[in-house]
Amino acid sequence: MKILRQLEREKAELKQIIGNMNETLNNLLSFGKDGVFPGSNILFGEHDYGTLIKSWIGRTTTAKLCWRATRDGWASSTFHSNCDNKKPTVTLIKVGSYIFGGYATESWG
Repeated sequence: MKILRQLEREKAELKQIIGNMNETLNNLLSFGKDGVFPGSNILFGEHDYGTLIKSWIGRTTTAKLCWRATRDGWASSTFHSNCDNKKPTVTLIKVGSYIFGGYATESWG
């Protein structure tokens, strides 16, 4: 029984490591392919959307990902600790095949 618990812990650790590796790989691929919003899983492979959003907000600099729910957790406190006092911000949400979000010129905090 003790060995089984140890194997389950190791399996969970390996899943976490593989998940982190996949995320890193996705970030690298999205930066190379879709440099408008590097690291965005939502806009990965959607370069036209990223370019369109950037044209709407009039930004010429590359965006920096400050929070991702699947990476950083879904708690609002985590969102605010990562994103407060940063401006402007673009928030993207994907539900099924629908992508929506918002733009704020002022910081969240």
